[in-house]
Amino acid sequence: MSVTISPKVIRQWVCKVAGLQILIAGLLTYGCDSTTSPDTTAVEPGSFAISRIHTKAAVHQAASGHESSQNTVSFDLGNVDNTSDYFFVLTNAGDTDIEDITLETQHSGFTISPNYIEVLSPQNEMSLHQVLKLTITHGTSPSGVAHAPLLEPGPLTSALQISGRTKNEQGDSLKAELNADVSVVARLSDLQIYSGSQQIDLGSPSGGILNSRLYEGTLRRYDVPRNDITVENTGNAELIFTTYKYGYPYFEQETEFTLEPGDTATYSWPLVGDNNASWFAFVMDPGNIITDHRRLPIQNDGMVYILLDGRNHQAGYLDDDPFPDE
Repeated sequence: MSVTISPKVIRQWVCKVAGLQILIAGLLTYGCDSTTSPDTTAVEPGSFAISRIHTKAAVHQAASGHESSQNTVSFDLGNVDNTSDYFFVLTNAGDTDIEDITLETQHSGFTISPNYIEVLSPQNEMSLHQVLKLTITHGTSPSGVAHAPLLEPGPLTSALQISGRTKNEQGDSLKAELNADVSVVARLSDLQIYSGSQQIDLGSPSGGILNSRLYEGTLRRYDVPRNDITVENTGNAELIFTTYKYGYPYFEQETEFTLEPGDTATYSWPLVGDNNASWFAFVMDPGNIITDHRRLPIQNDGMVYILLDGRNHQAGYLDDDPFPDE
């Protein structure tokens, strides 16, 4: 017994496969019962989109216009306490390639890598993400093995300018452009110290002391009269101090205190018994915030040591005997 299936039934089966409408030109002469309209979606020129890679979420995304228009997106990166890296993803939100892409920053302390991209294709499920690294240099080199210029403490904004060439649907060459304003607050641990009314030049120590019984290494010392000592926080970050006096055979802790930016604290020269101590030391914890290494070098333990030497102003102590046994 033979079964004859009409062409119309065949057409219906073909059109219902997986819920799709399939047009098979030249192979199925009858066509499907339903028809599809030709795709009239316009092909958009390439345009940039940028987002920050963040532990919480990618934030701040915007696409640029082209030719006569220019969009700007802003990123607030918060506090910069030392040289730091920040990462972003750059994508093409249009339908055509963007080529010959250059990336530049306005501030010498901001470095973008890479600074040139040959081509950025439209984003799709198979696209590879183009990651950008923004290095903000503040006090140490990016390699971490040398000193580098400090940023000016306080709020700072630098533009990241991204530009390239794309094409419209007619094949005309257009400029694709995006500006990202990057804002930070550069923080600096800094102080000034006075002996009486005399400002101590922290960049010009009187000498050095090796194995001071306070730190196993060479520290700076400053010859000062045994006056009241005033410390002023001249930076824009909180400072935490511990003071010590020298009483044979070791330094004894005196007090701990915290100074907010702009605050001062004054302390009397300490006594050991009935006599003035030969040394008065201030140990500052900068809290991983950079200092000016020319004035306040950070030691290997992360602390800053300021040793005030009162021996030259106290009878019985000699320069060649920094920590007398009696």
